[in-house]
Amino acid sequence: LTLDGLLVPILFYASCYIAGAALVVLILYVIDRPRAEATLWHWGRTGAALVLSAASLTALSVLGILPVLSAVSDTTAGWLIVCAQLLYVAPVMLVSVAPLRHGKVDEVLTRTLTSMALLGLLFFAFVGGLTLLDPYLARIEAPRNVVAGLYMILLLVIFDRLARPLRAYLRAVFLTDRQRARRVVSRFQEQMRTILDHETLVRRTVEVVGAAYEARSAVLFLRPSGPEGPWLSSTYHPEPPYLTERLFRRLWPHFEREGRIWARNPELNESRLPPEEARLLAERGAALAVPIQGDGAPMGLLVLGLKKQRRAVYNLEDLEQLRSLSGQLALAVERLTLVEREKVLARQRAEAQLVALRAQINPHFLFNALNTIIALIEERPEQAEAVVEHLAAIFRHTLQTGGHPFVTLDEELTLVAHYLAIEQARFGEKLRLEWDIDAAVRSVPVPAFAVQTLVENAVKHGLEKQRGGGCLRLAARPGPDGLTEIVVADTGAGIPELFDQPVDIPLPETLFGLGLTNVSARLEQLYQRRDLLRIASRPGRGTTVRLLLPPAPATEAGDDRPRPDRAVPAAP
Repeated sequence: LTLDGLLVPILFYASCYIAGAALVVLILYVIDRPRAEATLWHWGRTGAALVLSAASLTALSVLGILPVLSAVSDTTAGWLIVCAQLLYVAPVMLVSVAPLRHGKVDEVLTRTLTSMALLGLLFFAFVGGLTLLDPYLARIEAPRNVVAGLYMILLLVIFDRLARPLRAYLRAVFLTDRQRARRVVSRFQEQMRTILDHETLVRRTVEVVGAAYEARSAVLFLRPSGPEGPWLSSTYHPEPPYLTERLFRRLWPHFEREGRIWARNPELNESRLPPEEARLLAERGAALAVPIQGDGAPMGLLVLGLKKQRRAVYNLEDLEQLRSLSGQLALAVERLTLVEREKVLARQRAEAQLVALRAQINPHFLFNALNTIIALIEERPEQAEAVVEHLAAIFRHTLQTGGHPFVTLDEELTLVAHYLAIEQARFGEKLRLEWDIDAAVRSVPVPAFAVQTLVENAVKHGLEKQRGGGCLRLAARPGPDGLTEIVVADTGAGIPELFDQPVDIPLPETLFGLGLTNVSARLEQLYQRRDLLRIASRPGRGTTVRLLLPPAPATEAGDDRPRPDRAVPAAP
């Protein structure tokens, strides 16, 4: 038994086997081209034809039908046989890579290439360094083995120090597109907590995922409000034929019931989607359909189209990342739902406090006004009639503003003017008023009854306690940083608890009653700030309260309700 007698039959039968496999590939392309392209990846018709030709020539040459091997030297013939054997490895590698590309190979490949690159650098550094040192070592007659050992130790120490940055750099160099997509999606998952509404969350999710995975198109349907709520949807580079909401509603009952990922590729598919529905998805270019798993049941569906690169596919790493994204998206939706619920509760709480404030103000007005009317009705009936008109205007204002949390500053000042007209009828010349209102801020939205409460507090707790009365100054002007500054200052008795406090401090929560406490709480709920109501008090100089108002929230600032009556006296 000779070596030729052993190798020639093996090479001949291997050539026949490879030629037969290539012929089967060509037949598959003729019968079912889409299936062949999806299954064989890079192994196309051209490659099959080349391998069929090469295998056939090799088989005929081994048999001696074609005088190829006999016409060259033995060395050349040996190299031709080696090349033929290497060529036959190519189909095996391609067939092996075809299913592996759906698995988790990117991380293994990156680590392998990184390790090989590091070892290669170490090898070339060692060999190159010794090559440069050899002439010098021969000249000084130094022992080469000792120097080589010391040089190797030095290289190991250097590479130990540089291993981490080198490995990070090489991993970045060998980073695949799939790993880059994984990083982009992971960063977006961390950023989800900064998104503050469902519509933006849906739009940003489909944009990031579609771009990261280089999908031709993508669409996300999400129902954050529960089974009876409306659907939100967003698309990324939609391509016809479109996955419409009507078609989605046809598919959704199956995904809602099963909750598994559907994939166009059988190697990745987990779902038992009926053939008709699967055909509809495939006709619209869908490659993956990932249910968004909520608390116990799916709440949406993410559908990704085929990738832009013709041969690129999704693999198991992509499915794991998308499954993780689905969970994070569901958590983000639940978080936003809780935030919306808290906002509703806060708004209801603010409205309840406003109702309580109005309920407190109206009896106070009524009690003081009726006493004033009784005192004036016999001696000065005209003035008593004016007090009745002011009182009616105040109640009319309360009815017309209803439950609205905001009014314009001009409307609030109208209410204040009516209130102060009644108080002037009570105190006469003891109550002096100063107005300094900038016309530029009259249309600024302010929380209802906020300024009136500050004015009432100044009269009741500041000026009313002084025998000789005093002066009440009301000013409004544009402040820094887009704020509106409203100042209510009185020359009353002051607040002893604040005499030794720094000037202009935030309102102490435990110092005042229900009125100012409600105003402070409403400001915090409306603007999410605690420094908008500031107070200063000095003995002999009275108390000054500053109200700083940012622009009102867009959803609160505008309304088309009837405006309060602006009968005499109008706001100064």
